[in-house]
Amino acid sequence: MIFNLYITLLLLSLTGYMAITDRFWGEEWVKEIHEFFANYLLFSVALHVSDIIWVSVKSKVNLISAMFTGIKKFPSDNLDNHG
Repeated sequence: MIFNLYITLLLLSLTGYMAITDRFWGEEWVKEIHEFFANYLLFSVALHVSDIIWVSVKSKVNLISAMFTGIKKFPSDNLDNHG
């Protein structure tokens, strides 16, 4: 999923840059492709956030906190008590 976001950001940036160059200035197809990638990025981010919430609820692990701190805290009932 993260590669999808990175590639979409790259393509969005590339088409945005193309839209302001002399060669492609005013070309409708460049604007359309740029708009498609902008909408696709919004969809991908929404899907990514909903997946994070779903997995966090399902696994009882706060993944949002783990993304910011780098530390994943597991609930005590999921830990193995074999010492």
